[in-house]
Order: sequence, then C-alpha cells, then structure tokens
Amino acid sequence: MRRRIGRCAIRNGRDRAARDPRGQDQRGITLQSLIVISVLVVLAVAVSFTLFAINAGSSEDLEAAGQSDAGGTSCAPNEIFDLDYKSKGLGGPQNVGDVESSEIGCRPHCATWEFMTAGPNDDGEYELTKDWLRITQDNVGGPEGSEGVFSSRTGCFAPCYWEYTGSRATPYAYDVKTNVSSLHYDATNKAPAVGRVRLGVVYRRSALNPSNYLLGSNPNYTDYGNASIGRDGNRIIVTYMASAYGARSFAGQALSSAQLGLGGVARPNWRSLGSDPGPSNRYGSSGTARTWEDENWEIRADPEREVCEIVDSFRNDELVCTSARDDCTPT
Repeated sequence: MRRRIGRCAIRNGRDRAARDPRGQDQRGITLQSLIVISVLVVLAVAVSFTLFAINAGSSEDLEAAGQSDAGGTSCAPNEIFDLDYKSKGLGGPQNVGDVESSEIGCRPHCATWEFMTAGPNDDGEYELTKDWLRITQDNVGGPEGSEGVFSSRTGCFAPCYWEYTGSRATPYAYDVKTNVSSLHYDATNKAPAVGRVRLGVVYRRSALNPSNYLLGSNPNYTDYGNASIGRDGNRIIVTYMASAYGARSFAGQALSSAQLGLGGVARPNWRSLGSDPGPSNRYGSSGTARTWEDENWEIRADPEREVCEIVDSFRNDELVCTSARDDCTPT
C-alpha cells in the first residue's frame, strides 16, 4: 500500500511539473535571451565592417600621413604619399603624368626648400609632421602667413637660410660657390640676420624704406639703377639694403601676398645677366654663362637630418652647397 502511494505521488509530481507554466516561461526567457544576444552580435559585426569601410575609404589620407606605404614608398619631406597616384603610376623622377617627385605615388605639396608641418614643438621649433589630418586642419603657413609662418602653401615651413658676406647687394649665382657664402638650417621661424636670406620668404629689410624687400619683390626697388626683376623675369635675392655707403639693415617683418601684390613667397633666384645661354652652357668660368647656373639648382630641406642643400638637377643632383659644411667653397 505504501509503495502504491509513493509511485502515485511521484507520477503526480511529474504531471504537475509538466503542466506548470512557470517552467515553460523559464525556457522561453532563455530562448529569447539567446535570440537578443545573437542579434546584438550581428549588429556589432555589421558596425565593425562599416567602420572598416569608412577607414578604408580615408586610407589615402592616412597613408599620406605616414609618408610611406606598406610597399615601401618613401616620399621627400615636402611630398605626400597618395594611393591614387600610386595606383595610376604618377610621379617619380621621370615626371609621369607631369608630376615630378622622388618616387611613383609621391605628390609634391610644398616647395622643395620646405617641409610639411602642423606647428612648433615645446622648444618652439617646427617639426616634420606625418599626420596629414593635422597638416590640413591646423592651418599653419601659406602665402598670407597663417600663424606667423610664410610658405608656399598651408602646412609648409621654410627652414633654409643663405648667408653672404660679399660686397654685392644682389649676388650672382657664382657668388654662392665661395668661402663667403654658406647655408644654414633653422626651424625657429625667425627673421634672417644681417647678410642672411631666408630662402623662399619675403621680408622687409628696412622700416625707413618700405619699398626695400629681401627678394627684390617690389618692382619699384632699384639697386644702383638695376631693376630687382632679373633677366629671367623673376625677382632676385637682395642680401641687404643698397645705399651709397653699402649699409646693411636687419630684416623686419615677413610680408603677405596682399601687402606685396606679388606674393609673399618666391623661388630663390640669384641675379642673372644677358640672355639665357641654355642648360648645357651655364657653367662657364667667367662671363654671362655662369650667372645662370641657379636656373638648374634645386634647394632641399631635410628636417630629419636638419640639413639644407643646393643641388644641380641638370647635373644629376651634383651638390652645390650644404649646411653640413662651414661654407659653399667647392670641394
């Protein structure tokens, strides 16, 4: 009798459990939780793919920021690595697509005597910046002198100074290759001292004579009757204020293109005479020919080595002068 009651009790207990709706709710809740978690996982994966696609879409800027792509392309400090240029085979020393650069895929952004920057470091020195987004957003440099920096384009900085202690206010190209000529690298954005020229940047040389500019940028300025626009049609370098006594003046403020009307920056250009004798005839030992040598010169700034150089592009980048030496006397 006791056994029968026990078996019935067990069977009845199972029947009640099977009919208990709370057990069904618990299993239902577990299933719903799994469904919600699965949906969340799918959404997370979808968001990840979306972010990856967005990141891939902006990879050109990110690659440009590094100045070197995964394939090993190394661009100059004044150039940006451009994926579109790389895919189309543009650039390089052979000027593919009419783009001259150090390698295929490199797109020039600044003048060769400048490097890309987003501003100064804690020591007040402007540094090479590889973050393309910072370069474009920080708005440093340009012909109007944004943030007090004058350069060919926004995001560019000119650190090269040429010093000349000779007697001419408007030197010739052959005056560069002497022991009274020297190059200097300085990334502090300071105005040039007496006898120095900050290559590419136009400064007022004298507060007393506003028409006197560093690069002969005002066509009304004359040096002993010779116009400051050279025979090649470009403004020429003026190392100091010309006067009857040969007086030299400290540089004043850099000038914007609005102040000049001709542009606040200019390609460094030494004084030339006569008609252009052509690339192969610019290297005579005397006379007109050698005054045109600078037409083939390229000035380069290397912020990684903190060096400025002048090379002759027509002669396979033959070194004309470097700031690594005390002067520009040929070796």
